[in-house]
Amino acid sequence: MKPTELRTYLYEEANKAMSAAGFNAYPQKALQGCYSYKINEGCIGQVTLGASPHLGSLNINPSIGTRLLEVEDLVDRWLPLLPGESKLDRSIGVTLGQNLGYISSIDKWVTYVTDSTTDIDRALLETMAMLTEFGIPFMQKHSSLESIYAAVIRTTTNRTSKPRCSTNNRSEPILHLLMNENERAYEIIQKEFLTHLAWDTSAVPGIHRSYAEHLLEFIEERKTKSKE
Repeated sequence: MKPTELRTYLYEEANKAMSAAGFNAYPQKALQGCYSYKINEGCIGQVTLGASPHLGSLNINPSIGTRLLEVEDLVDRWLPLLPGESKLDRSIGVTLGQNLGYISSIDKWVTYVTDSTTDIDRALLETMAMLTEFGIPFMQKHSSLESIYAAVIRTTTNRTSKPRCSTNNRSEPILHLLMNENERAYEIIQKEFLTHLAWDTSAVPGIHRSYAEHLLEFIEERKTKSKE
């Protein structure tokens, strides 16, 4: 089968398996292979089965994460869409995430190289087993501001800590801000959005600098309120 045919088969079978496990497939064609899992009112679990053709095969990379609405709503408010980024792309961004293999007991990056429907069936079977045993508990455990913040701190201070997980540079300063860690947030803003990009005059750094300004204003507002 061609990789495009394998991908069609993958998503057809994955939709059935994920639905049976309590996940919802996104209806948009551009989000095929992306599934949501409502954990609570403020947090959504996210699973993505990234599928890309390579040398006649189809590579499948399962990833998992949680999207904390309190954080991502502020990202959406202050950070305009980047060049090439769509609203759909932004809507499935996670606050905390990782390849599913790192969340499981095998503790390594998982990629399935598939050449047949039999390969895909095997990959899905293993993915669903990891998701049930490790993935869903991981999402449920990391579904609040405090738990996600603790995971980020644990990972940044100890790279060998498990399960391995990470956040993105646009969400991380907001996590620190909401946890009243203004100094650490300021350090990240300076490093990731100001100093690091100072040499670049393209559109992306300009957008990031604007984002940094909003974050710094938020810090000043918090400081003012604390003095009142």
